[in-house]
Amino acid sequence: MNRDSDTAKQSGGRRALTRKVASLLRKVARRRTVVTKMQEKVRDDLQAAWEDSRLSHEYLKMKFKVSAPQDLRLHLGCGTQHKDGFLNIDHRSTKATDLVCDIRNLPFPDGSAAHIESYHVIEHVPHVEVQAMLREWHRVLKPGGTMVVECPDFDEAVREYIRGNEARIYNIFGLQRFKGDFHLYGYNQRRLREVLEACGFEAVEFKEPQDYHKDLEPCMRAEARKRA
Repeated sequence: MNRDSDTAKQSGGRRALTRKVASLLRKVARRRTVVTKMQEKVRDDLQAAWEDSRLSHEYLKMKFKVSAPQDLRLHLGCGTQHKDGFLNIDHRSTKATDLVCDIRNLPFPDGSAAHIESYHVIEHVPHVEVQAMLREWHRVLKPGGTMVVECPDFDEAVREYIRGNEARIYNIFGLQRFKGDFHLYGYNQRRLREVLEACGFEAVEFKEPQDYHKDLEPCMRAEARKRA
């Protein structure tokens, strides 16, 4: 009798365990279904965003190919500084931005811009990527088009350091207040000229800097053009 009772208890326990395992498996399956649906939605949303971005990029290329003004002037990496008479472009939306896009992949056809200006941008770009970016800028410039680039002058920063003028070199590595707010490379005139010429620019000249950064740190201004 006791054996039969023990056997019945064991059998009942196994059935209960089987039901519990089956219930857990159903829960896992339901969760897996939910996760799969979430993954599919994220994938679909990303695909839609990519398509919107690609279509917007192609639309802008086509639009500017048809109707670009003869004196189109681009202010690349504008940040919060709006320049009148320019199309102000940055990778993030600010009060100054007219167009949000990646300045390393501009949505303009070849030879569509008469003039480009960029202030304190290239030092924030990994040095191995700078030439690809500058070639992209060269691509959108018209033959004979001009470009201005300003950035910190590392040679002058070293001289300021030797003179003990720490206030003038405080910003030399960037203020580092947020992601991207740091400098990845230090240019002097020789190196900046080499990079610009390697990307197809010519007639490189160095002038007095004009951007507000000149009051904060040693800066330089390079002016160059695309062969006519």
